[in-house]
Amino acid sequence: MTNAEQSETARRWLRPGARLLWSVLAIVALALITELSGAASAWWQWPAVLLAGLTLVDLWQVSRTPWPVVVRRMPHNLPVNRLTDIRLQLRNRSKLPQWLQVDESIPGDWAVDGLPGSALLPPESGAVLKFEVRPLQRGASTLPPTTLLRRSPFGFWQQRRPADMPPQPVQVYPDFAIIREYLELLPAQQTGVLGIRRMPRLGEGLEFHQLRDYRPGDSSRQVDWKATSRRLTLISREYEDERDQQLVFLLDTGRRMRSREQGLSHFDHTLNATLLLSYIALRQGDRIAALSFGAESTWIPPMRGPAALRQLLAATYAMQPGSEASDYVQAAEALMQRQRKRALVLLLTNIREDDADLIPALRLLRSRHLVILASLREQALDDCLQQQPGDFGSALELAGAHYYLNARRQLTKALVTESDALIDTTPKALPVSLVNSYWAMKRSRRL
Repeated sequence: MTNAEQSETARRWLRPGARLLWSVLAIVALALITELSGAASAWWQWPAVLLAGLTLVDLWQVSRTPWPVVVRRMPHNLPVNRLTDIRLQLRNRSKLPQWLQVDESIPGDWAVDGLPGSALLPPESGAVLKFEVRPLQRGASTLPPTTLLRRSPFGFWQQRRPADMPPQPVQVYPDFAIIREYLELLPAQQTGVLGIRRMPRLGEGLEFHQLRDYRPGDSSRQVDWKATSRRLTLISREYEDERDQQLVFLLDTGRRMRSREQGLSHFDHTLNATLLLSYIALRQGDRIAALSFGAESTWIPPMRGPAALRQLLAATYAMQPGSEASDYVQAAEALMQRQRKRALVLLLTNIREDDADLIPALRLLRSRHLVILASLREQALDDCLQQQPGDFGSALELAGAHYYLNARRQLTKALVTESDALIDTTPKALPVSLVNSYWAMKRSRRL
Protein backbone atom coordinates (compact mmCIF):
# COMPACT_ATOMS: atom_id res chain seq x y z
CA MET A 1 0.00 0.00 0.00
CA THR A 2 1.42 3.39 -0.97
CA ASN A 3 1.77 6.31 1.44
CA ALA A 4 -1.10 8.10 -0.27
CA GLU A 5 -3.36 5.06 0.12
CA GLN A 6 -2.35 4.68 3.77
CA SER A 7 -3.12 8.36 4.39
CA GLU A 8 -6.51 8.04 2.69
CA THR A 9 -7.34 4.93 4.71
CA ALA A 10 -6.41 6.73 7.94
CA ARG A 11 -8.87 9.47 7.06
CA ARG A 12 -11.74 6.98 6.56
CA TRP A 13 -13.06 4.82 9.38
CA LEU A 14 -16.17 3.64 11.20
CA ARG A 15 -15.78 3.14 14.93
CA PRO A 16 -17.98 2.60 17.98
CA GLY A 17 -18.92 5.82 19.68
CA ALA A 18 -18.55 6.70 23.34
CA ARG A 19 -22.27 6.13 23.95
CA LEU A 20 -22.05 2.51 22.74
CA LEU A 21 -18.96 1.83 24.83
CA TRP A 22 -20.58 3.19 27.98
CA SER A 23 -23.74 1.19 27.27
CA VAL A 24 -21.73 -2.03 26.91
CA LEU A 25 -19.88 -1.29 30.14
CA ALA A 26 -23.20 -0.73 31.91
CA ILE A 27 -24.54 -4.10 30.77
CA VAL A 28 -21.30 -5.84 31.77
CA ALA A 29 -21.61 -4.24 35.19
CA LEU A 30 -25.21 -5.46 35.48
CA ALA A 31 -24.12 -8.99 34.52
CA LEU A 32 -21.36 -8.98 37.15
CA ILE A 33 -23.73 -7.71 39.84
CA THR A 34 -26.26 -10.41 38.94
CA GLU A 35 -23.65 -13.16 39.09
CA LEU A 36 -22.11 -11.93 42.33
CA SER A 37 -25.48 -11.57 44.04
CA GLY A 38 -26.40 -15.17 43.14
CA ALA A 39 -29.66 -14.18 41.46
CA ALA A 40 -31.16 -16.99 39.40
CA SER A 41 -32.67 -14.73 36.75
CA ALA A 42 -30.37 -13.36 34.07
CA TRP A 43 -32.55 -10.27 33.57
CA TRP A 44 -29.57 -8.25 32.26
CA GLN A 45 -29.78 -10.22 28.97
CA TRP A 46 -32.87 -8.27 27.87
CA PRO A 47 -31.09 -4.90 27.90
CA ALA A 48 -28.21 -6.59 26.08
CA VAL A 49 -30.52 -7.85 23.34
CA LEU A 50 -32.16 -4.41 23.09
CA LEU A 51 -28.76 -2.72 22.87
CA ALA A 52 -27.61 -5.13 20.15
CA GLY A 53 -30.75 -4.43 18.15
CA LEU A 54 -30.43 -0.65 18.50
CA THR A 55 -26.74 -0.86 17.59
CA LEU A 56 -27.48 -2.75 14.36
CA VAL A 57 -30.31 -0.38 13.43
CA ASP A 58 -28.06 2.60 14.15
CA LEU A 59 -25.29 1.07 12.01
CA TRP A 60 -27.73 0.52 9.17
CA GLN A 61 -29.00 4.09 9.44
CA VAL A 62 -25.56 5.71 9.40
CA SER A 63 -24.42 3.49 6.51
CA ARG A 64 -27.29 4.53 4.26
CA THR A 65 -27.42 8.23 5.22
CA PRO A 66 -25.79 10.42 2.54
CA TRP A 67 -22.90 12.58 3.62
CA PRO A 68 -23.39 16.36 3.69
CA VAL A 69 -22.21 18.45 0.76
CA VAL A 70 -19.30 20.74 1.61
CA VAL A 71 -18.27 23.83 -0.36
CA ARG A 72 -15.15 25.71 0.71
CA ARG A 73 -15.23 29.45 0.01
CA MET A 74 -11.83 31.14 0.08
CA PRO A 75 -9.57 33.26 -2.16
CA HIS A 76 -7.21 31.44 -4.48
CA ASN A 77 -4.46 33.93 -3.64
CA LEU A 78 -3.58 34.64 -0.01
CA PRO A 79 -1.23 37.28 1.46
CA VAL A 80 1.53 35.91 3.62
CA ASN A 81 1.28 36.50 7.40
CA ARG A 82 -2.24 37.97 7.13
CA LEU A 83 -5.42 36.48 8.53
CA THR A 84 -7.80 35.26 5.84
CA ASP A 85 -11.38 34.16 6.48
CA ILE A 86 -12.49 30.80 5.08
CA ARG A 87 -16.11 29.67 4.99
CA LEU A 88 -17.38 26.10 4.80
CA GLN A 89 -20.93 25.78 3.50
CA LEU A 90 -22.50 22.52 4.75
CA ARG A 91 -25.75 21.13 3.32
CA ASN A 92 -27.55 18.11 4.77
CA ARG A 93 -29.13 15.95 2.05
CA SER A 94 -30.72 13.57 4.57
CA LYS A 95 -34.17 13.70 6.17
CA LEU A 96 -32.47 13.11 9.53
CA PRO A 97 -30.47 15.70 11.49
CA GLN A 98 -26.71 15.20 11.43
CA TRP A 99 -24.13 16.21 14.01
CA LEU A 100 -20.77 16.97 12.40
CA GLN A 101 -17.27 17.80 13.50
CA VAL A 102 -15.25 19.48 10.74
CA ASP A 103 -11.48 19.71 10.40
CA GLU A 104 -8.97 20.67 7.73
CA SER A 105 -5.52 19.34 6.85
CA ILE A 106 -3.87 22.74 7.05
CA PRO A 107 -0.23 22.95 5.81
CA GLY A 108 2.30 22.86 8.60
CA ASP A 109 3.57 26.38 7.92
CA TRP A 110 0.09 27.90 8.38
CA ALA A 111 -1.44 29.13 11.61
CA VAL A 112 -5.15 28.38 12.02
CA ASP A 113 -7.86 29.57 14.39
CA GLY A 114 -11.36 28.14 14.69
CA LEU A 115 -10.73 24.45 13.93
CA PRO A 116 -11.95 21.86 14.51
CA GLY A 117 -15.51 23.16 14.33
CA SER A 118 -18.85 21.48 14.94
CA ALA A 119 -22.38 21.96 13.61
CA LEU A 120 -25.80 20.38 13.96
CA LEU A 121 -27.40 20.25 10.52
CA PRO A 122 -31.22 20.17 10.49
CA PRO A 123 -32.90 17.79 8.03
CA GLU A 124 -32.46 18.93 4.42
CA SER A 125 -30.93 22.17 5.61
CA GLY A 126 -27.47 23.62 6.05
CA ALA A 127 -25.05 25.70 8.09
CA VAL A 128 -21.91 27.77 7.62
CA LEU A 129 -18.68 27.33 9.55
CA LYS A 130 -15.97 29.99 9.57
CA PHE A 131 -12.31 29.84 10.50
CA GLU A 132 -9.16 31.87 9.88
CA VAL A 133 -5.77 30.95 8.48
CA ARG A 134 -2.49 32.83 8.48
CA PRO A 135 0.01 31.47 5.93
CA LEU A 136 3.55 31.90 7.23
CA GLN A 137 5.41 30.97 4.06
CA ARG A 138 4.96 31.97 0.45
CA GLY A 139 4.58 29.52 -2.39
CA ALA A 140 2.11 27.05 -3.82
CA SER A 141 0.06 24.89 -1.48
CA THR A 142 -2.87 22.52 -1.82
CA LEU A 143 -5.70 22.08 0.66
CA PRO A 144 -6.99 18.49 0.62
CA PRO A 145 -10.73 17.82 1.01
CA THR A 146 -12.31 18.81 4.31
CA THR A 147 -12.44 15.98 6.85
CA LEU A 148 -15.91 15.21 8.28
CA LEU A 149 -16.66 13.31 11.49
CA ARG A 150 -20.32 12.48 12.16
CA ARG A 151 -22.32 10.60 14.78
CA SER A 152 -24.98 8.01 13.97
CA PRO A 153 -28.63 8.90 14.82
CA PHE A 154 -28.48 7.09 18.20
CA GLY A 155 -24.90 8.11 18.81
CA PHE A 156 -23.57 4.54 18.94
CA TRP A 157 -21.21 4.95 15.96
CA GLN A 158 -18.76 7.53 14.68
CA GLN A 159 -17.81 7.74 11.02
CA ARG A 160 -15.06 9.80 9.42
CA ARG A 161 -14.20 10.45 5.79
CA PRO A 162 -13.03 13.27 3.50
CA ALA A 163 -15.74 15.40 1.96
CA ASP A 164 -16.62 14.76 -1.66
CA MET A 165 -14.67 17.71 -3.06
CA PRO A 166 -11.49 18.12 -5.12
CA PRO A 167 -8.21 19.32 -3.58
CA GLN A 168 -7.97 23.10 -3.78
CA PRO A 169 -4.73 24.73 -5.02
CA VAL A 170 -3.76 27.91 -3.21
CA GLN A 171 -0.99 30.39 -3.89
CA VAL A 172 0.50 32.40 -1.04
CA TYR A 173 1.83 35.73 -2.29
CA PRO A 174 3.76 38.55 -0.64
CA ASP A 175 1.63 40.78 1.54
CA PHE A 176 -0.47 42.57 -1.08
CA ALA A 177 -2.83 43.74 1.69
CA ILE A 178 -0.49 46.72 2.15
CA ILE A 179 -1.59 47.93 -1.29
CA ARG A 180 -5.21 47.85 -0.15
CA GLU A 181 -4.30 49.98 2.86
CA TYR A 182 -2.53 52.43 0.55
CA LEU A 183 -5.53 52.64 -1.79
CA GLU A 184 -7.92 53.26 1.09
CA LEU A 185 -5.91 56.32 2.13
CA LEU A 186 -5.06 57.59 -1.35
CA PRO A 187 -8.35 59.34 -2.32
CA ALA A 188 -8.25 61.57 0.76
CA GLN A 189 -4.51 62.23 0.39
CA GLN A 190 -3.91 60.59 3.78
CA THR A 191 -1.04 58.30 2.82
CA GLY A 192 0.98 60.16 5.43
CA VAL A 193 -0.77 57.95 7.96
CA LEU A 194 1.43 55.13 6.66
CA GLY A 195 4.45 57.42 6.82
CA ILE A 196 4.64 58.02 3.05
CA ARG A 197 5.72 61.55 2.17
CA ARG A 198 5.08 63.14 -1.22
CA MET A 199 8.32 64.99 -1.81
CA PRO A 200 8.13 68.49 -3.35
CA ARG A 201 9.38 68.72 -6.90
CA LEU A 202 12.37 70.78 -7.89
CA GLY A 203 10.58 73.56 -9.72
CA GLU A 204 6.88 73.08 -10.20
CA GLY A 205 7.03 69.88 -12.15
CA LEU A 206 7.55 68.90 -15.73
CA GLU A 207 4.19 69.16 -17.46
CA PHE A 208 0.82 70.64 -16.54
CA HIS A 209 -1.70 67.85 -15.97
CA GLN A 210 -5.03 69.28 -14.77
CA LEU A 211 -6.84 71.67 -12.45
CA ARG A 212 -8.28 70.39 -9.20
CA ASP A 213 -9.60 71.62 -5.86
CA TYR A 214 -7.05 73.03 -3.49
CA ARG A 215 -5.72 70.55 -0.92
CA PRO A 216 -3.97 71.35 2.37
CA GLY A 217 -0.25 71.33 1.72
CA ASP A 218 -0.41 72.80 -1.81
CA SER A 219 2.00 75.70 -2.26
CA SER A 220 0.70 79.15 -3.15
CA ARG A 221 2.48 78.89 -6.51
CA GLN A 222 0.21 75.98 -7.43
CA VAL A 223 -2.93 78.08 -7.03
CA ASP A 224 -4.51 79.10 -10.34
CA TRP A 225 -5.84 82.54 -9.47
CA LYS A 226 -7.86 82.96 -12.65
CA ALA A 227 -9.75 79.72 -12.10
CA THR A 228 -10.07 80.61 -8.41
CA SER A 229 -11.73 83.94 -9.22
CA ARG A 230 -14.18 82.27 -11.60
CA ARG A 231 -15.12 79.46 -9.20
CA LEU A 232 -14.85 81.55 -6.00
CA THR A 233 -12.98 78.66 -4.40
CA LEU A 234 -9.30 77.82 -4.36
CA ILE A 235 -8.17 75.84 -7.44
CA SER A 236 -4.70 74.30 -7.77
CA ARG A 237 -2.71 73.25 -10.80
CA GLU A 238 -1.58 69.63 -10.80
CA TYR A 239 1.62 68.70 -12.56
CA GLU A 240 2.62 65.38 -13.99
CA ASP A 241 5.88 63.66 -13.13
CA GLU A 242 8.07 62.34 -15.89
CA ARG A 243 6.81 58.95 -17.03
CA ASP A 244 8.35 55.78 -18.46
CA GLN A 245 11.32 55.80 -16.12
CA GLN A 246 12.71 52.44 -15.07
CA LEU A 247 13.06 50.86 -11.64
CA VAL A 248 15.13 47.72 -11.20
CA PHE A 249 14.96 45.72 -7.97
CA LEU A 250 18.16 43.83 -7.15
CA LEU A 251 16.92 41.19 -4.69
CA ASP A 252 19.32 39.33 -2.41
CA THR A 253 18.21 35.71 -1.87
CA GLY A 254 21.33 34.67 0.05
CA ARG A 255 21.59 33.26 3.53
CA ARG A 256 21.49 36.63 5.29
CA MET A 257 17.93 37.14 4.15
CA ARG A 258 16.77 34.05 6.06
CA SER A 259 16.67 35.93 9.37
CA ARG A 260 13.10 36.00 10.65
CA GLU A 261 11.21 38.80 12.32
CA GLN A 262 7.49 39.10 13.04
CA GLY A 263 6.97 35.62 11.59
CA LEU A 264 8.56 36.45 8.22
CA SER A 265 12.05 36.19 6.77
CA HIS A 266 13.92 39.32 5.77
CA PHE A 267 13.37 38.27 2.18
CA ASP A 268 9.61 38.22 2.79
CA HIS A 269 9.77 41.77 4.11
CA THR A 270 11.81 42.71 1.04
CA LEU A 271 9.17 41.32 -1.32
CA ASN A 272 6.40 43.12 0.56
CA ALA A 273 8.21 46.43 0.14
CA THR A 274 8.95 45.65 -3.50
CA LEU A 275 5.27 44.98 -4.11
CA LEU A 276 4.09 48.31 -2.68
CA LEU A 277 6.71 50.36 -4.50
CA SER A 278 6.05 48.52 -7.77
CA TYR A 279 2.36 49.36 -7.55
CA ILE A 280 3.09 53.05 -6.91
CA ALA A 281 5.69 53.23 -9.70
CA LEU A 282 3.36 51.56 -12.21
CA ARG A 283 0.66 54.10 -11.34
CA GLN A 284 3.16 56.81 -12.24
CA GLY A 285 3.69 55.24 -15.67
CA ASP A 286 7.14 53.87 -14.87
CA ARG A 287 8.52 50.46 -15.77
CA ILE A 288 9.65 47.86 -13.23
CA ALA A 289 12.18 45.06 -13.51
CA ALA A 290 13.89 42.72 -11.06
CA LEU A 291 16.99 40.54 -10.78
CA SER A 292 17.45 38.06 -7.95
CA PHE A 293 20.90 36.88 -6.92
CA GLY A 294 22.31 34.52 -4.33
CA ALA A 295 20.33 31.30 -3.92
CA GLU A 296 18.21 32.07 -7.01
CA SER A 297 19.08 34.00 -10.15
CA THR A 298 16.05 35.20 -12.07
CA TRP A 299 15.80 38.13 -14.47
CA ILE A 300 12.44 39.83 -14.93
CA PRO A 301 12.67 42.30 -17.87
CA PRO A 302 11.20 45.81 -17.63
CA MET A 303 7.40 45.83 -17.68
CA ARG A 304 4.68 48.44 -17.46
CA GLY A 305 0.90 48.54 -17.36
CA PRO A 306 -1.75 46.80 -15.26
CA ALA A 307 -0.43 43.29 -15.99
CA ALA A 308 3.09 44.07 -14.82
CA LEU A 309 2.33 43.62 -11.13
CA ARG A 310 0.75 40.21 -11.74
CA GLN A 311 3.78 39.14 -13.75
CA LEU A 312 6.11 40.28 -10.98
CA LEU A 313 4.09 38.34 -8.41
CA ALA A 314 4.03 35.21 -10.56
CA ALA A 315 7.81 35.33 -10.97
CA THR A 316 8.73 36.02 -7.34
CA TYR A 317 6.04 34.59 -5.05
CA ALA A 318 7.73 31.17 -4.76
CA MET A 319 11.30 32.50 -4.34
CA GLN A 320 12.96 31.50 -1.09
CA PRO A 321 16.29 32.56 0.43
CA GLY A 322 18.89 29.83 0.51
CA SER A 323 22.07 29.01 2.40
CA GLU A 324 24.46 30.36 -0.24
CA ALA A 325 26.54 33.51 0.25
CA SER A 326 25.61 36.33 -2.14
CA ASP A 327 28.16 37.73 -4.59
CA TYR A 328 27.45 41.45 -5.02
CA VAL A 329 29.99 42.02 -7.79
CA GLN A 330 28.65 39.13 -9.83
CA ALA A 331 25.11 40.45 -9.36
CA ALA A 332 26.17 43.95 -10.45
CA GLU A 333 27.87 42.58 -13.57
CA ALA A 334 24.79 40.55 -14.47
CA LEU A 335 22.56 43.60 -14.09
CA MET A 336 24.84 45.81 -16.17
CA GLN A 337 24.63 43.27 -19.01
CA ARG A 338 20.84 43.09 -18.91
CA GLN A 339 19.88 46.69 -18.09
CA ARG A 340 21.40 48.98 -20.70
CA LYS A 341 19.11 51.97 -20.19
CA ARG A 342 19.75 54.25 -17.22
CA ALA A 343 17.52 53.21 -14.33
CA LEU A 344 16.93 53.57 -10.62
CA VAL A 345 18.43 50.41 -9.08
CA LEU A 346 17.24 49.39 -5.63
CA LEU A 347 19.62 46.91 -4.00
CA LEU A 348 17.84 45.19 -1.11
CA THR A 349 20.05 43.18 1.21
CA ASN A 350 21.34 42.85 4.78
CA ILE A 351 24.84 44.25 5.01
CA ARG A 352 27.53 42.98 7.38
CA GLU A 353 30.81 44.48 8.50
CA ASP A 354 32.75 42.09 6.23
CA ASP A 355 31.03 43.07 2.96
CA ALA A 356 34.20 44.15 1.17
CA ASP A 357 32.82 43.40 -2.31
CA LEU A 358 29.80 45.67 -1.84
CA ILE A 359 31.74 48.87 -2.56
CA PRO A 360 33.08 47.78 -6.00
CA ALA A 361 29.61 46.47 -6.86
CA LEU A 362 28.05 49.85 -6.07
CA ARG A 363 30.70 51.68 -8.07
CA LEU A 364 30.02 49.48 -11.06
CA LEU A 365 26.26 50.06 -10.84
CA ARG A 366 26.63 53.83 -10.42
CA SER A 367 28.69 54.09 -13.58
CA ARG A 368 25.35 53.94 -15.41
CA HIS A 369 22.48 53.97 -12.92
CA LEU A 370 21.17 55.71 -9.84
CA VAL A 371 21.48 53.34 -6.87
CA ILE A 372 19.52 53.11 -3.64
CA LEU A 373 21.03 50.68 -1.14
CA ALA A 374 18.44 49.36 1.31
CA SER A 375 19.79 47.28 4.18
CA LEU A 376 17.65 45.51 6.74
CA ARG A 377 18.68 45.84 10.37
CA GLU A 378 17.54 43.25 12.90
CA GLN A 379 14.92 44.64 15.27
CA ALA A 380 16.31 42.39 18.01
CA LEU A 381 19.52 44.45 18.03
CA ASP A 382 17.60 47.68 18.59
CA ASP A 383 15.59 46.02 21.34
CA CYS A 384 18.76 44.75 23.00
CA LEU A 385 20.16 48.28 23.21
CA GLN A 386 17.07 49.44 25.10
CA GLN A 387 17.43 46.84 27.85
CA GLN A 388 19.34 47.30 31.09
CA PRO A 389 21.73 44.38 31.77
CA GLY A 390 20.67 42.47 34.86
CA ASP A 391 23.43 39.88 34.96
CA PHE A 392 26.75 39.02 33.37
CA GLY A 393 25.17 37.16 30.45
CA SER A 394 22.91 40.05 29.47
CA ALA A 395 25.84 42.43 29.80
CA LEU A 396 27.80 40.33 27.33
CA GLU A 397 24.84 40.37 24.93
CA LEU A 398 24.62 44.15 25.18
CA ALA A 399 28.36 44.54 24.60
CA GLY A 400 28.18 42.22 21.60
CA ALA A 401 25.28 44.18 20.11
CA HIS A 402 27.20 47.45 20.53
CA TYR A 403 30.32 45.96 18.93
CA TYR A 404 28.39 44.55 15.98
CA LEU A 405 26.36 47.71 15.36
CA ASN A 406 29.45 49.90 15.63
CA ALA A 407 31.26 47.82 12.98
CA ARG A 408 28.14 47.92 10.81
CA ARG A 409 27.89 51.68 11.31
CA GLN A 410 31.45 52.14 10.06
CA LEU A 411 30.63 50.25 6.89
CA THR A 412 27.43 52.25 6.46
CA LYS A 413 29.39 55.51 6.59
CA ALA A 414 31.66 54.26 3.80
CA LEU A 415 28.67 53.18 1.73
CA VAL A 416 26.91 56.55 1.97
CA THR A 417 29.35 58.05 -0.54
CA GLU A 418 29.16 54.95 -2.77
CA SER A 419 25.37 55.11 -3.29
CA ASP A 420 22.90 57.80 -4.23
CA ALA A 421 20.79 57.01 -1.18
CA LEU A 422 21.21 54.58 1.71
CA ILE A 423 18.39 53.12 3.77
CA ASP A 424 19.30 51.41 7.03
CA THR A 425 16.06 50.33 8.63
CA THR A 426 14.15 47.55 10.34
CA PRO A 427 12.03 45.19 8.22
CA LYS A 428 8.76 46.71 9.47
CA ALA A 429 9.75 50.20 8.28
CA LEU A 430 11.23 49.09 4.96
CA PRO A 431 8.14 49.58 2.67
CA VAL A 432 7.60 53.21 3.70
CA SER A 433 11.33 54.03 3.63
CA LEU A 434 11.66 52.57 0.15
CA VAL A 435 8.66 54.50 -1.20
CA ASN A 436 9.88 57.78 0.29
CA SER A 437 13.32 57.28 -1.28
CA TYR A 438 11.65 56.62 -4.64
CA TRP A 439 9.68 59.87 -4.42
CA ALA A 440 12.81 61.77 -3.43
CA MET A 441 14.74 60.46 -6.44
CA LYS A 442 11.88 60.91 -8.88
CA ARG A 443 11.09 64.46 -7.88
CA SER A 444 14.71 65.51 -7.75
CA ARG A 445 14.70 64.93 -11.54
CA ARG A 446 18.05 63.15 -11.31
CA LEU A 447 16.86 60.11 -13.24
